Amino acid sequence: MYNFTLQVITIVSLGIIVYLLTRALPRVPEKERVSQSSVGDFFDRKIGRHIPLEKLDARAHSLIEKILRKIKVLVMKTDNFVDDRIDQLKKTKKSSGEEKNIREHVELIAGIKSEESISEDASQGQENQL
Repeated sequence: MYNFTLQVITIVSLGIIVYLLTRALPRVPEKERVSQSSVGDFFDRKIGRHIPLEKLDARAHSLIEKILRKIKVLVMKTDNFVDDRIDQLKKTKKSSGEEKNIREHVELIAGIKSEESISEDASQGQENQL
């Protein structure tokens, strides 16, 4: 709690400092900022009026929106797939019921037989011989 209090005090004090600095900086009037000989003005006067920048901007925004929507659908499909797999794993765990069966399945998958299963196999082999 002590660290949290110090962090809050630090952030608030930094906010106050930034506020005071922005109030103290001199304001530049709009007329002084605009210069007639800048490269941006040349572009606007000669080339900019022939290119439909508003239409290009609108198309770019719609394209980005479509891409983001498709990514959202893909993420949702992946989430549903993962949820289904988790549910399947839960059902198989519940349906087998016994921990021994799960251990045997894991051993079969891993290719390792425990000493218990080897001894069980040996005893079954002796019974089959009789």
